[in-house]
Amino acid sequence: MRNILLFILLSVSLGCSGKQPYLSKQDSNQKWNLVWSEDFDDPQTIDDNWKAENAAPSHILSSRWRENVSVHDGYLFLNNRKETREGKDWTSASITRKSSVHYGYMECRMKISASTGVNNSFWLYNWSREGHHAFEIDIVESHYPNIIRTNVHDNGTKAKKTNIQYSKKISNEKNLSEDFHVYGFEWSEKYMKYYFDGKLVRTEKNKVCVASARMVLGTAVMKWAGEVTDSIDGTSMVVDWVRYYTKK
Repeated sequence: MRNILLFILLSVSLGCSGKQPYLSKQDSNQKWNLVWSEDFDDPQTIDDNWKAENAAPSHILSSRWRENVSVHDGYLFLNNRKETREGKDWTSASITRKSSVHYGYMECRMKISASTGVNNSFWLYNWSREGHHAFEIDIVESHYPNIIRTNVHDNGTKAKKTNIQYSKKISNEKNLSEDFHVYGFEWSEKYMKYYFDGKLVRTEKNKVCVASARMVLGTAVMKWAGEVTDSIDGTSMVVDWVRYYTKK
């Protein structure tokens, strides 16, 4: 009986330790503490932990709705459809985490929509200018089939509004819609590091992104993401999991 209990305890321990950051071997997995993990096993988690956008933003070609968000078979689907709603010819989806994040490490395992014309994003924002810069951090903006972009937006302070963007395109040869890939972001007071499948691909000094932020997963139909065609209809950005760690 004792041996059975020890086996159960060991199995539970190994299961918990399995949720370590998908970082390169140069980084120690032991320095991170898992704060929360969203595995999308229960459809109710969307309404419990996230808020879906229901609007028609002027800067994109699609409106975004809760109806375009679905969870099944352990995956989150942000669905793109050709349908007219609120003056837009397309609909897509965007969800924002209800709890904020700050310094730490966060990552998302996902597949992008299998069509040009769709922006697939995992990003952070704080648009308040009270006592700090407003900012946006695009951990990834991905376009079919293999484009990866990372961005930092400095929107200035209450006294001086700005619109400065620091962008970098990451070289990649993989079709990002065929398999899942992990997009990671390490954020501290001094620096920001971007990861793709555990490999460090960009490092920037943190000049303005100092306040806590909201996390967003989203799709949007836009010309900047490539040719907009009927092939968009029925495609989805598929998310396996999202995780947020802080340093021990």
